[in-house]
Amino acid sequence: MYLRSFHMDKRIPAFPCEPERGFVLVVALLLLTLLIAIAAELATLTSVETVVAARRQAGLQHELAVESTLLVLADVLDNRSRTNLLTDIDQTNEARLNVEIATVKVVCSIRDDGGKLNPLLFESEDQSEALRRKLRLLQTQKGLPICDVHLRPILGDSTQGGLRFHWFDQLLDDAPPGSFFHLGDSASERFHRSVWSDVLTFWGDGRIDLRRVDPIVLEAALEDLRPGLAQKLLASRPADRTVDFRQIALAHIDSEIRERVAARLTFDDHRYALRIDTILGADRRKWYVVARIENGKTTVLHRSPVTW
Repeated sequence: MYLRSFHMDKRIPAFPCEPERGFVLVVALLLLTLLIAIAAELATLTSVETVVAARRQAGLQHELAVESTLLVLADVLDNRSRTNLLTDIDQTNEARLNVEIATVKVVCSIRDDGGKLNPLLFESEDQSEALRRKLRLLQTQKGLPICDVHLRPILGDSTQGGLRFHWFDQLLDDAPPGSFFHLGDSASERFHRSVWSDVLTFWGDGRIDLRRVDPIVLEAALEDLRPGLAQKLLASRPADRTVDFRQIALAHIDSEIRERVAARLTFDDHRYALRIDTILGADRRKWYVVARIENGKTTVLHRSPVTW
């Protein structure tokens, strides 16, 4: 008896039947869409990270350019035979230094910061009205941007004590853009349009540096003692701005106020206000730096980016 074996021919279709085929296509499309979304997200994240890294690197280059500029200035100002920067500041109250540090171009405007009014001299409550008057006088005489004078001192640190002013917005309200710093680059703006940083400083001990002080600023600083003092003092200022003429100038001041006037004056404080533009390709940034530069050494008193 033979056992007859046979193989059943079970036919398998090349494609799923219609309901199965539709389901597979939907799943495939969903998976494809998900993969595309994931790939796009990964690409976006990579792109963002690249941009962040590039901006971080550019920011570091700008920062290093500022640091390097301060080193260059310390060297140049200490070696007077190699520069006319101090002469330019003496004659026009501004000097310019153009340097290129690696791939960053630097344009640096150098001004005397010592010959500005410092609210430190008038921060006590009983002098607040005098300070308001001085600010309004500067606003009128120098053609400064119109701002509301509103004094808001804050408690000073443990070494100074008392109330302190640290920034322009503690003195002035409703300041239009460009009130505190020169934001443009044209020479006409710098020389024919005054801003508040031209006449106010928050650094140093409060005394006015007679070497390059503007007569209007000096008058504002001293008018509460007696009007007209600036004219008397500066009448003795020689053409050679390196000569300390305080004693000669004070000899023309009445003896009853001479000591009080002398207490508000200094000479050649070596403190400079720097507006530094760093340019890396199309990326241009502005900085405001106040530094004491003397004997090849630099002490930075303030540094901040200018964004308004």
